[in-house]
Amino acid sequence: MKKLKKFAALLLVGVMALALLTACGGGSSSTDEQKEAAMLTALTSSSQCSETAKTNDPELRSALLTDLNAQLKTGRFKGDVKVTGITPPEKNITITVMTDYRNGERLQELIKMITDHIGRVYPGTNVNVNANGCWTKVAVVVQSNEKGTYLAVRLQLKNLAYPKN
Repeated sequence: MKKLKKFAALLLVGVMALALLTACGGGSSSTDEQKEAAMLTALTSSSQCSETAKTNDPELRSALLTDLNAQLKTGRFKGDVKVTGITPPEKNITITVMTDYRNGERLQELIKMITDHIGRVYPGTNVNVNANGCWTKVAVVVQSNEKGTYLAVRLQLKNLAYPKN
């Protein structure tokens, strides 16, 4: 339990630091769908990504798109990080990050650091039948408007501290 709390704190610090780097800016020439697919491929190539998370989960993506659009409608986009499911403990921990698309590469590096940390703290938790220690669902949304291109990522992990019945 202590290790999980330390891991959650480390995760929050890293993601919040990434969110501070958010800024407005123009997108590149590739389409949002291509960018979304590229980010999904990068995220799902991790050894901590279970077989169930190799696609853009439609339910998670739909909710993520709604959240990103709500953020964009305010007219003042700011990076955002949310982690749910730790307190009170839920079956899954859900991590949501919204940032400028230009920070996508940094986000990939951060997620790689997180997954490497999971592997060190919980040895042997690489992909397995129970999906312990790895994300079980992933969703990616890339959305552009006149002010820039934005990225939202939602990862869902099995909560190892969730009470087993």
